Amino acid sequence: MLAVVRRRLPRGHVVLAVVIAIRPAWIALTFSSRSAPCCCRGLTLPWLIHRLGVRDPAEAERGRAQRRAANAAAADAARHVFARFVAHPPDGIDPVVVERAAERATVDRDPGDATGDPATIRAIVGLTRDVLSAQRGAVIDGLRTGELDDEAAREVLDQIDLDQAALTSRAHSRW
Repeated sequence: MLAVVRRRLPRGHVVLAVVIAIRPAWIALTFSSRSAPCCCRGLTLPWLIHRLGVRDPAEAERGRAQRRAANAAAADAARHVFARFVAHPPDGIDPVVVERAAERATVDRDPGDATGDPATIRAIVGLTRDVLSAQRGAVIDGLRTGELDDEAAREVLDQIDLDQAALTSRAHSRW
């Protein structure tokens, strides 16, 4: 093949033609020789850290503090929603039922065994939905502002999502 190239091209261009023909191979070879060690280190380093048991002693406490902060943000949002609901309850709902539902939902985000007319049940389920929405918003705001880390926020949001699914299931089974 070199003989064919030599006949068609002037003398100085043979080297240039060979370099141009080999260049993609050199690029691939250089790329693979540089990227393979990086990939190997990147894939084995987390395993090695886990295997050796290297841990930051303060990491667990930081995680607990972040979860407490996320739960506190959610609880504050819930208290604001409850205060608004108790101050301005829907028409036709017994104030004792409103207080009891707000008290119970404050403790465990559960409207409880709301009995009575459908309007009361809808109001209490609506209250709980508003609480969950406010809690979700507070946690997401804390995540956006950097007050909460991703892992703690995700745990609290997962719990809020589970509570929302349970509420939806209970509400559908009652109607």
